[in-house]
Amino acid sequence: APLLRAEISSLLAKQAVEVVPEEQKECGLYSRYFLVPKKDGGIRPILDLRPLNRALAKRSFKMITVKQILAHIQPGDHLIAVDLKDAYFHIQVAPHHRRFLRFAFEGVAYQFKVFPFGLALAPCTFTMCMNAALSPLRLSGMRVLNYLDDWLIIAQSRSVLEEHRLRLLAHLACLGLSVNMQKSMLQPRQSITFLGMVLDSRTMIARLSEQRIQQGGSSEDVSETAWSDGSCSLRLSAGFAAYEAVTAVVTRPNPAAGVERREEAPCYNAFVPCGTGALVRHSYVRAGRMVVTTDASLPAFGVWARDQKHWHINCLEMEAVRLALQNFLPFVKDQHVLIRTDNTAVVAYINRQGGTR
Repeated sequence: APLLRAEISSLLAKQAVEVVPEEQKECGLYSRYFLVPKKDGGIRPILDLRPLNRALAKRSFKMITVKQILAHIQPGDHLIAVDLKDAYFHIQVAPHHRRFLRFAFEGVAYQFKVFPFGLALAPCTFTMCMNAALSPLRLSGMRVLNYLDDWLIIAQSRSVLEEHRLRLLAHLACLGLSVNMQKSMLQPRQSITFLGMVLDSRTMIARLSEQRIQQGGSSEDVSETAWSDGSCSLRLSAGFAAYEAVTAVVTRPNPAAGVERREEAPCYNAFVPCGTGALVRHSYVRAGRMVVTTDASLPAFGVWARDQKHWHINCLEMEAVRLALQNFLPFVKDQHVLIRTDNTAVVAYINRQGGTR
């Protein structure tokens, strides 16, 4: 209760929420309100908006990907990172829609005036608004990459980047956007941490940051997360995605059953021979090419255990890929592997290095 009380007081001070008028308290949609810890040690208020989200129209949109970020970086580039403070709170909610964003605490009803965390439309709408806000800067030639509240600004020279930094901060101030000065890295550098990756424009190598690796577990244990054991090295080259996706599939647990990744250590060691966890761009070119074709079937030659026959076909197709790579590891070791499967869901999961389901 003390934490919730303090957080609500903070939201009132930021004008993110308002007290619902007494005559309107009986109407509207009330949701469960709770707090979750943030990476920086703070707390983030969350509205349990799952019932509302199910009723909202789904809007598809594409956020910037790791591959696109790496494609924008050129050898010798200088970089800075900007982190927006209370990002969603910059987007106002129409007054007649605020009744759907209500919660109650200690007998008082509140409603959000801005986008709360947990609203399904928030990432899409916020990204669209920020793209519009950044459009004038991009049209002037500034390289700005935005992933929600994390922005990366790139320039070929330090002097140009310093000029772009001043223009960007002035532009944000005019728009009323607040910058988190503690989390931002505003001094030009050629090696920077962005979205959990360390990007180095001198060596053109990207790797997971130490913090991201620590979040995944011990570096000596292969049973850590898929990020740290399957894709701990991202190359600044156009074709890195296939390698990382294949490695992630090999080291990922069964899609419908819990399997320790420790037993897949030989596969991991074979696919990641570089002990530093960073792969040089040209090492990918020297590797050979191997095509692995898979298909899953319940009848005939599709031999599955009894419990596996109840899996969704997408899980079976992904399991077929995993088993093929494991069993034919001596043939695909140190090769550029192309997976051929007739399941579009598996293709999407491999190419995108995972999914949300």
